[in-house]
Amino acid sequence: AIVAGLRLSGFIWKKRQTVTGDSRIRDLARVEEAAFQRLIKSGLFDATSDMTLSTMDYSVAEQKRVSEELCRELEVLGNESQAQLINKTYRLCHILGPQTQGSPKEHNVVLVAKCQAIAEFEVRRLQQYRSKIGKSAASTPPFAYLLNDFHSTITRQNIELRGRLLQGAASLADGRVILQTAESMIDELVSSNDTETKGLPKLLSLIKEMSQIPLARVITLKDRPDRMRAFYSQAMYHEMSVVHAVAQIDKEHCVGPDETPYCRFFGGFAHDGRGSWLDGTRKLKDAVGGGLDSLVSTHWRPHDLKPFDTSAPKDEKLVRMSPTERACAVSHLASWKGALRSFRLAQHDHSHGPTTNIRRPDLLKRLFHISGFAEGAPLHSSNRSMCPTPVILIVEDDAILSDRFTMRLREILSDLPRDFHFCSLGYSRPKTAPIVKYRKHVGIPTNLFYLTGYLISEAGAEYLLNSLPVVGPVDSWIGLKMTDNFDNIFGQIVGIGHTRKSAEPLPPKDLCSILKFRAFCAMESICDQRVGYYSAKKSQTSWRERDTDIEYSGNL
Repeated sequence: AIVAGLRLSGFIWKKRQTVTGDSRIRDLARVEEAAFQRLIKSGLFDATSDMTLSTMDYSVAEQKRVSEELCRELEVLGNESQAQLINKTYRLCHILGPQTQGSPKEHNVVLVAKCQAIAEFEVRRLQQYRSKIGKSAASTPPFAYLLNDFHSTITRQNIELRGRLLQGAASLADGRVILQTAESMIDELVSSNDTETKGLPKLLSLIKEMSQIPLARVITLKDRPDRMRAFYSQAMYHEMSVVHAVAQIDKEHCVGPDETPYCRFFGGFAHDGRGSWLDGTRKLKDAVGGGLDSLVSTHWRPHDLKPFDTSAPKDEKLVRMSPTERACAVSHLASWKGALRSFRLAQHDHSHGPTTNIRRPDLLKRLFHISGFAEGAPLHSSNRSMCPTPVILIVEDDAILSDRFTMRLREILSDLPRDFHFCSLGYSRPKTAPIVKYRKHVGIPTNLFYLTGYLISEAGAEYLLNSLPVVGPVDSWIGLKMTDNFDNIFGQIVGIGHTRKSAEPLPPKDLCSILKFRAFCAMESICDQRVGYYSAKKSQTSWRERDTDIEYSGNL
């Protein structure tokens, strides 16, 4: 496999000297080819091999054919749009679909290389995708399920080939294919024994490695592929995986694209309340059923935000929530329901005993549903024997991840108390809502705006779902729950209502007594909201006007 990769690289470097008009690429290709020739002279592999189809095995021949086609596509790059090139790259990937001649075993070496190549295309276009967010829909479909056709074929083959698919899906940040493939591999390992499965330690090592990839559950509307495309590019760059966040609220209501058993956990688009108030409400009730008002209130009091939002009204009258605000709240709470079901996967399957290859397959499968573990010391001393807590990352589709996002996420998880409920990663802090210092990377918020990105635990999902209905915009509702923790003498001590960036730590005993909603936040936001474009006719005084997909009712 190493020799095949070197041969393919040498071929590409040679072709790059002739298929591009860019002198810098030609010069770099000459340097790389010279290094390739030195490897041949070193005796690393047979120097007499001429890279012809007759002297190569099938996988190397296929790599040569694909690389030739890719070079032809790159040759006309200057005459075609970026979208056309990306579409052609997709077609290259689909060469490995069911229509390909030959067995999947002959293709599996090429699959991972192709997926990595396409991921590189997407990462290089990250800034291009970001620049188009909010301006127009993407000209190409979202990246979500590129591997589906190949997945349906290869999962019927032996378990080693499925390992290749797992690696390819990881390159493309496709969380659903990663989960489906990993589950099929785990089920087969459970039902087999050591003598039936060759290379068992290697396969278990691969499954463990893939389970460490942070999963992001993304809330996105069906008609916003521009945002989703940009997020997939970010996920590939940061080596994460992605699924749509919204789960079915009950057994009857599942909002595509995953109308499968997985829709209990994730896979759906965000609920859409756009249109007239009547139409938006009707769409929501059709999607959710008659229990909408028990999930999200019809009215709220914007004046409650006055300590933090100077544009909030002075009077305390109730106003009617807009359908888009209610739809946003339903999308988040449906994601919490899916998260709660994922957390509880490990509580329902203890049927496999210690005689199998994997003692707790339920725990192993759950690793592909979560985003990591909170490892900090528990807030409450009664929880000091608590194991690291599984967390799930939920983000909105316009989130812009910071540099070194996954590394900074690990730092936050190392400080985050194991008995936490909620941890905001992407937010805007009101000037009069200081953050109480707690650990180096984690603080305790007194109020925050936005739900751009956050971590939630099983206890946190239970707490929020038991607190329904949501009253007001969902981020304001959660922000006021943070404030309620300090509706006591400690609110005055930390300086709520005054212009302060942070407050000194409070004694642990006091924190345990006041934090009913155990909400934390990153001391520095690690993801920002890529806000929509202002209309020239709109006032820019309200921070709420920046989200063009949601109509804020507080200023109506």
